[in-house]
This record gives sequence, structure tokens and C-alpha cells, in this order.
Amino acid sequence: MKQIDVHIVSKTIDISLDGKIVKIITHFSTGRQGHLTPRFDHGQIDPKLRFASYFSHTYKDKNGKDAAMPFALFFKDGCAFHAGNPDLPSHGCIHLQMDDAHWLYDWCGHDPVGVSIKDD
Repeated sequence: MKQIDVHIVSKTIDISLDGKIVKIITHFSTGRQGHLTPRFDHGQIDPKLRFASYFSHTYKDKNGKDAAMPFALFFKDGCAFHAGNPDLPSHGCIHLQMDDAHWLYDWCGHDPVGVSIKDD
């Protein structure tokens, strides 16, 4: 079983396969005040909402265009893991560096992937 565990306070994302960690990501951002990333124990990557190229229908970039969300993997309430500025808080998504987002997107593939997001 593939699993992604996000630890908000300790700033780590543990990515595991059959209980063994295959990658740890430490450079990412989560939701800002008023747009916090949802917390939950037993979620999953939505199998129908995985896009190598995706543009937000809600948020705009600095030029007024739909904001790009490369390598988007949606998990809950319209929030996703995707490439973005990992030093800038999001509107609830988890911003990853481009290479980490691309790796995670490829690793997830079309397989079932569990997700937990906790404050620990």
C-alpha cells in the first residue's frame, strides 16, 4: 500500500510503500490563515483527480490568469499536492518544489494512495 503522511508541525512528508519509507520531503508549504490545509487520518488521493497539467478555477496568478498547479494530486475539499512555491503559504494545498511534485505524481501513478495530514 502506498501512503503519504504529512506532519505539519515537524515539516515532513513521509512517503512509504508497504510501511517502508521511500522518500521524505522537508521543503513544502501548507495553507495560510483562513485557508488551512485540512487535517485527517484516513484519506486518499482522488483517483479521478490526478493531472500533470492543471489550472485553478478559483485562484489567479499575478497576471490574472488561472493559477497553474502542475502535477496536481487532489486529496480533500479541492486541496492538492502540486508544484508551487514551497516558501509561500497556500490556499489549503501543499506546495512542493517542482522536482518533488513531479516525482510524487509519477510515484502515485494510478495506484490507490492513502493520505494523512496531522499537526504532529
